[in-house]
Amino acid sequence: MHAPCSTAPDSVKTQSHKRRHRSPKRLYRGCQRAAAIRALTAARLYLTDAVKTMEQAAVACGSNRAYVAAMVILVHAENTTLIARVLSGCIGIVEAAQDAKRVAGLVHAYRQAYAADHLAFAKAIGPETLFDHVVVPAVA
Repeated sequence: MHAPCSTAPDSVKTQSHKRRHRSPKRLYRGCQRAAAIRALTAARLYLTDAVKTMEQAAVACGSNRAYVAAMVILVHAENTTLIARVLSGCIGIVEAAQDAKRVAGLVHAYRQAYAADHLAFAKAIGPETLFDHVVVPAVA
């Protein structure tokens, strides 16, 4: 049996309310959400093929599959501002992933496509549509 941490009698209350140890379940590491950091690390492991499955990445980083899947979507969206907001705790991981899912799909498909695919896409939707609905709003 371990000795008690305090040598004061049980009937005497101490004045200090300071915690002696940090909780292993604390929510922030520095100024960033611990769960988001773990999920981002797991997502990077998964995306670089350091592990075979999302589940393995989640276990390796102390996260869960849902958070890792959500963070993979955010990484594919390439929206560093949104990832920073998730890490700071301004928005939840799953909520952010739901918001970014369509953009992530477009960006990922574009990055996976060959130059000929880009040209075929531009011809399919029309160069005017591409310019008017993508390029002009992006530079405005």
